[in-house]
Parts: sequence; C-alpha cells; structure tokens
Amino acid sequence: MFGNTVSSGLSYNEMDYRIEGISAYMCPNTAITCNSTSNTGRGIFCSGPMFPTNIARNDMQNNIDGFLLNHGYIGPQGETGNPNDNRWIDTNFVHHTLSYFSNGNASPFYIRQDSGTTYHPLSMDNKVNPTGYIQYTPIKMVNTTGTSNLLCYYPANISLNLQEVKRVIMDSISFSDYNNQSQTINKYGLYKYLEDDTVSVSDSIVQQFIYDSKFGTFGNLRFIDEMLSKAYSDSGYQMEAESANDTISSNDTVVDAIKNVNTIYIDYLKEDKDSISFTETQLSDLQDMAQQCPYQHGPAVYTARVLLSLVDTTEYVNECEMATPEGNGNKLMRPTSSNPDKKDDQLFVYPNPSNDEVIFESNSKYSNGRIEIYEIMGNELFSIPLTDGSEKHVVSFKNYSSGIYYYRFVRDGNSIRSGKLLIIK
Repeated sequence: MFGNTVSSGLSYNEMDYRIEGISAYMCPNTAITCNSTSNTGRGIFCSGPMFPTNIARNDMQNNIDGFLLNHGYIGPQGETGNPNDNRWIDTNFVHHTLSYFSNGNASPFYIRQDSGTTYHPLSMDNKVNPTGYIQYTPIKMVNTTGTSNLLCYYPANISLNLQEVKRVIMDSISFSDYNNQSQTINKYGLYKYLEDDTVSVSDSIVQQFIYDSKFGTFGNLRFIDEMLSKAYSDSGYQMEAESANDTISSNDTVVDAIKNVNTIYIDYLKEDKDSISFTETQLSDLQDMAQQCPYQHGPAVYTARVLLSLVDTTEYVNECEMATPEGNGNKLMRPTSSNPDKKDDQLFVYPNPSNDEVIFESNSKYSNGRIEIYEIMGNELFSIPLTDGSEKHVVSFKNYSSGIYYYRFVRDGNSIRSGKLLIIK
C-alpha cells in the first residue's frame, strides 16, 4: 500500500476510533509506505502476526491514534542508520503510537534522533498501564541517524532482518494472547514470504526452515492454496486440493481450522456454480469459525467469512479484533482478569452471539447505572436502567436486523465497561 491519501472529512471532535485510515489484518509481506492519513480514529492499524512488514515514510495527522498494533508483531521498523521516517503531524493525538495486547518492544520504530521534529513521536509513557487494566503499552522507539531507504512504489523493497527471522523460526517471539497459535501463524506467514523465488537468504538455519516447511505441513497448505486458486473451473485441481487436504494431520488449532474450512470450500467447488448453497452442517461450521478470533484460529476465520458472504449478509467480527476504548475514550483498555469466583463486580452478557434475546445480568458494582445500546455507526438505540441488587434484564433485538451492536455501562456519567454484541438471524 503506497501513495494513498485518506481523510474522514470529520473534525477532530467528531472522529470515532473505529474509523481506520489504513488497515492491515494478519497479512505478512506488507509494505505500507508513503501514505497520508488524517482525521481518522487510527491512522495506520496493524492487527495480528504480520512479519515481515515495513511501515515507513507515512504522514499521520490529527488521528486519535497515529499507529496502533493490535495482538500483533511486525518486527523492527527500520534499523541503525535507516529510520522509518514516519511523521506525526500536529498535536491532536491521544497516542502517537500504541500496542494493544502486543509486545511494543518486539516491534520497535527506528526514528531520527533529532527530537522535537515530526519524525519523532511524542512519549506516551505517562499513559501506560492505567490502574486496573492490562496490555496497554507504547511502541519502543530507537534513535538513529540517516534517512529511510525504503521505496514508495511497487514492488516495495521489504527490508528483512535476519536476526528477527531466526527469532520467528525458533519461536522466540512471545504473544500476550494465543501464544502458540500466533507463533504458528507467524511462521507460516514467514515461510510464504521466504519461498518466493526472488527472496534469497543463505543462512543455514533459514534454509533448513524453508526445506522442512516445504516438505511439511506449511508446504502442503501452500500447495492446496495454489490448487484452489485454479480449481473453480477445473475439477482436476479440485481433486489435487482434496487429496492434499485429506493428508493433513495435526493437533495445531490453526492448521486444523484451515483444513476444515478447506474441506467445505472444496465440497462447494464440486457443486453446481449456478446454485450457491451450503448444507446446514457446513453453514453452521462456517458461522462458528467466522465468529472466532483470527489470532487463535488463523486465516481460516477470514476464509469462512468470505465463503459466508456468498449467502449471508452478516458482518462477522470477533472482540479480539476490536482494540476497544473505554472510560473517556482516550484510552484503549481491557479489564484485567480477576478472580472469576468474585461475584460482586461482574456483568454477565449472554448469549453472545444471539438470534434475538440478550441477557444482561448484573450485581452490586453495576447497580444504579444504565446500559446503553448502540448500532455500529455509534447511534444510541435505547438504554436500560439498573437498580440496586442483582438483576437480569432481557433485551430483545427482534425488531433489529442481523449485525454488530455495542453496549456500554454508564454510572454517574462515567463509562465503566463496554463491549460488542453479535446478532445473527
């Protein structure tokens, strides 16, 4: 992605954190260079394991958050003598950079050492780890000299850090959530990049990784992808994809998910293309996968959503994909996981997803306030008053269409908790 100019056209006070300038979800081998984003919730939003990825020479202006990394890892941005040369213009930012459920130290930004310029993001250290919340940290900044050598045009010259490649191969990169699954996604993405004929790395550890992957599960998955890309009009490729998919045997959550969704897709390709349909079991399996966290179940989540889009207009999003602000809207937070047996500070929301009724069950902490329900564009639909004592409130979405809704608990003018509701009919 290069050379784009993105602006919401809204004033700073009208902006919403859900408005993203440039978004990249779990797509390694990505170059985001020489773009301009202004007046958006997030200027540049990267989500999930995305190594190798380069983010350089972008201008971010008057965004709520300039750059946000969610449940992700992109590797070092720049190196000694080669800063990334991103710019943060004007002061109307809540955060210049931020990592959410990510290790901000593992994806450092190399910046020009001349502080006070637009190439030097402001320190946000005073906003790290608010009391009662977790996994809210800045991106590490490393001062260096020089100017960026990354190009603005396609194909971009992806900068590959050999030390970082080895760390990925040896599972030395840790993730706050879904560590094992994210490491699998990380290595699979790296393999897809390294297998390209234009990439040459002579290191023995890397060469062994490429060899083992090529003749192992990753290589098999790549072969299936290639066959499926040609299989729509050729049954021979369908058969090869099916045969290879059947040989996959793994206890890995990510790999199993890919295999299961591949099976449904291959079965779909066998049917009459003039009649788009899935069996009841297939539809149920796809809907279940589409609701999952992609950082736990991998790219199969996105594939399931694409397949469902043929027959289902529902927008599927998992909570893990939403770096959700709470409180005054100036912080990205998620409540700490306290003792689950402690009954005096809980708000239960179930079932979620639902096809109609959602139950809000509260106790003492959530009394004397109200729950507000919003549609996806942020317009309030209705509110529910909560009084003293433990209560159940049944909310019907019978008169509302399928889609994503949001709830927010408010007391004394302060937002205490918010979340997402998924209604599927």
